[in-house]
Amino acid sequence: MPQTLTQTLIFFYRLDCIIVLIMTISYYKSLREDYKPKPLELKAVFIAESPPSSGRYFYDPEGSPTGEVLFRELLIESLGLRFGLKKEGLEAFRDKGFLLVDGTYQRINKNKNGNDIPSKQRDVIPLILIKTTVLNALAKPLHRNGFNIVNYNKAKNSYDPVFFPGRKTKYFRAQLRPMLESIGMAPPIELVEKARIPLSKRRTAKTGGDKIDW
Repeated sequence: MPQTLTQTLIFFYRLDCIIVLIMTISYYKSLREDYKPKPLELKAVFIAESPPSSGRYFYDPEGSPTGEVLFRELLIESLGLRFGLKKEGLEAFRDKGFLLVDGTYQRINKNKNGNDIPSKQRDVIPLILIKTTVLNALAKPLHRNGFNIVNYNKAKNSYDPVFFPGRKTKYFRAQLRPMLESIGMAPPIELVEKARIPLSKRRTAKTGGDKIDW
């Protein structure tokens, strides 16, 4: 137990940080819970860095489906999903067997996380790591522990990046497409083109349109 006032203050500060972290993890996981595929329906997992400092969390159903860059670029511009509300997009993402998890649940964009994937499915379920920091931190440890890392390039014996689609949108699409193709989860390109949103309307457009199955 702490003996001095300084030690006491440090003790309670650290305790408070731990409590906040636990509450933060619980909050983010609770948002994701309704949109997790059932274990036997899980087809692929994307691993991103962390919840953004802006507060626009991927699994927040009240967010903007076109104004949030990762959500838009992954679901609409790469997977070709069409929907109205963000909630509907999350449901479509789940129904395709996709899951997105975070390398850490602390907001770090301004651990080696594989616990969201059932142990029996580690060598079967494809993992796609998004962002270079995630790739550098997690690819080798996860690979050594038996996870199926789609980023792994066997011919080069190295890991191919998928850049975060902030200012590197065209790279994100170009890098992600062949990885989706390699696991048989890439939609027909004509459906992707049909679902895409013009640059001038990305922040305000509604995705709309009929739902498309592929």
